[in-house]
Amino acid sequence: MKTIDKYVRLAGITKRVSCHSLRHTFGTLKAEQGVSSFQLQAWMGHEKITTTQLYVHIGRTNSQKVMEQTSL
Repeated sequence: MKTIDKYVRLAGITKRVSCHSLRHTFGTLKAEQGVSSFQLQAWMGHEKITTTQLYVHIGRTNSQKVMEQTSL
C-alpha cells in the first residue's frame, strides 16, 4: 500500500484510493471499452463469471455504444 500511496500523492490525487478501487476502475473502464465479461474474468483472476459481472457495472449509455459498434 505504501507504493500506491506514494504515487497517489505524486499525482496530486486527493480522493481516497485503494487497491480495490484501482481494480474496480480498471474493470469498469475495460467494460466501457467493450471488453467481454469473460476476458475481464481472465484478466482479473475471478474464478466465477458472476463475480466479474457483479464487480463491473455498465451503464445504459455504454451498453448502447457497444451495441452500435458491434451491430451487423
